[in-house]
Amino acid sequence: MIPGQFDYVRPSDLGEALKILSDREGEAKVLSGGYSLIPLLKLRLAQPGLLVDIGHVAGLDGIVETDDELRIGARATHCQIHESEIIARYPLLHDASGGIGDPQVRNWGTIGGSVAHADPASDWPAVLQAAKAMIVCRSATGERVIAAKDFFIDTFQTAIEPTEVLTEIRVVRRPRASAGAYEKLERKVGDFATVGVAAIVWLDDGGHPRSEAMHVTERWRRRDFGHLDIDFTFEDSKMYTKPWTVTIPFVLLPDTDIIENVCENEKDVEHVFFGGTKPK
Repeated sequence: MIPGQFDYVRPSDLGEALKILSDREGEAKVLSGGYSLIPLLKLRLAQPGLLVDIGHVAGLDGIVETDDELRIGARATHCQIHESEIIARYPLLHDASGGIGDPQVRNWGTIGGSVAHADPASDWPAVLQAAKAMIVCRSATGERVIAAKDFFIDTFQTAIEPTEVLTEIRVVRRPRASAGAYEKLERKVGDFATVGVAAIVWLDDGGHPRSEAMHVTERWRRRDFGHLDIDFTFEDSKMYTKPWTVTIPFVLLPDTDIIENVCENEKDVEHVFFGGTKPK
């Protein structure tokens, strides 16, 4: 439980951090809140030659809503996101950020660190893919904006290059007559999700609900059955003024992390599939 030896630097600004990553390409790891990386260091599952601590880099923890999108800085903590008045208007993000880990994790852990870590049992990957978020990565040579669905490649693997820093999460501004929610099954409060579902529901011009969602789960080696009930409130809709529930039955397919499911309710929600291509 003792990390290997490594160098440590604390850059004063983003430009300095990017230069260091460029100079030490392939041997440096970025440290933000540390709640994802430090356990890997202690287990020696990660053994970087250099830790670049961006915990004091200014300008990476803002939460701003523009006319077109919501922007969340990568160093924003889960607690900061959950308590934001802006995020309160985004139920999916508000739900997810309030249920991550325990208070210590939520006060120190950051959205950027969690997203870059890409643990398949964590909450943010499913939430950001359901929200069709864009993930911004910066390097010394420029900026890339990557769709969340293309950012998460595999377990603990993302599209971040060794010389890049994840700087921002962008989500399309919440449209009218829409709602979102996040629900998960866990063995105990604060534990990793056994299965979690992030869902967004919106109404078309005819008042018919449509849904889009993604799942997050660890890889299972057995078949398991269950269901999740997700409650939505359409604050901007005159048609649905009361909370509206979608019951999502799921089947965890053996030897995969795929959930086969059907969303149904009295309003005839279209069938959706969480987690990639629906098996034949």
